[in-house]
Amino acid sequence: HNKTCSNARSPVQQRRQGRIRAGRSLPRARSMAAKVQSMNEHVAALLDVTCADDADEENRSLYRTAIDAVKRASDMCHGVQRGLAEEDTKAKQDDSPVTIADYAAQAVIALTLMQNSKGGSKNVRLVAEEDANELRDGGRLTEAVANLVRTAMDDGELTNAQVCDAIDVGLYEGGDQGGNFWVLDPIDGTRGFVGR
Repeated sequence: HNKTCSNARSPVQQRRQGRIRAGRSLPRARSMAAKVQSMNEHVAALLDVTCADDADEENRSLYRTAIDAVKRASDMCHGVQRGLAEEDTKAKQDDSPVTIADYAAQAVIALTLMQNSKGGSKNVRLVAEEDANELRDGGRLTEAVANLVRTAMDDGELTNAQVCDAIDVGLYEGGDQGGNFWVLDPIDGTRGFVGR
């Protein structure tokens, strides 16, 4: 006669009790939604901390702009991931994948920072992972990236060249050139993003 242990709980019961980190065993779509929600909560908390009363107005504005940029890009990436097709991904020279979401997220963040910077692109220093070399010749991939950026930025007038230029704002090398700069990896873990 086999006895069942009354203390044994299913993963769902354990998660409800906080014993398993939420999202780990959920279906991927729901897990991604939970991650986006969690990220938005962390961003809101960051805004509260960084925009405390002792922060000057210029820094508050800068933080709000950065948070807006990340929210726009993450919402766009979440939408792309749900419908990502094989032709939306390509291999870089180092054999790592890059997707339309990588390029578009970088452009959206750069454009948002530039729109809210006093000197436009000249005052935005961004060290980022992608460059627009593969997109400058046009084609399906370029159009897909540009359409994502136009939608995320709510600007149907953006040209493919402007989107490529925004991606290339990320070519800043940083280092001893003085001043502050942003560092961006549009999608950290593209292989996982592609694998959903």
